[in-house]
Amino acid sequence: MIKAWGAICVFLTLTAIGCGGGSDTSSTISYRPFHFPYSSYGEHNARSPQAFLKPAKNGLVGPELKPVFPDSPPPEFLTWVDLIDSLSVPAFTGDRVTFQYVGYGYESEQKFASSWDEGKPSSFTLGKGEVMLGLERGFRRIEVGDRREIVIPPKLASGGSRMQGAPAGETLVYVVEVLAIERN
Repeated sequence: MIKAWGAICVFLTLTAIGCGGGSDTSSTISYRPFHFPYSSYGEHNARSPQAFLKPAKNGLVGPELKPVFPDSPPPEFLTWVDLIDSLSVPAFTGDRVTFQYVGYGYESEQKFASSWDEGKPSSFTLGKGEVMLGLERGFRRIEVGDRREIVIPPKLASGGSRMQGAPAGETLVYVVEVLAIERN
């Protein structure tokens, strides 16, 4: 019995080590936990399917999003965590993504941008350089219904249009939620 458990542990460890890889050689680290898209555990993830299917007149869905700030120094590389991971087809280069968001400074924990403050969702075409490099990369493999927290170091906060009020030279934290993907 002990040998069987040992063999299972070795198999699981080797399987976990072998996961990942691929041809993506960028320094992006991503963690993609599996969550049902409308989980009710924790207020941070609470969302009913009915609320998601009924956007307000301005196109926004639900209350303003809030980031979770780690109790550690800011990372030197792009990171993201899917807070809600939906089960749909991901966005690809050339697709137009419509999303709602909030943006905060990592060190200051102060909000500088929000689609709720602007009164409408935002959109951009993946791969066109319309948004800062960190957001462009942070939207890799994102799906309709995903809620993702993206932490962008200052070196990736350039290019494209910068969200108004984004503090220069500070690590940025965005929480985004994809409302629609238009295939081109």
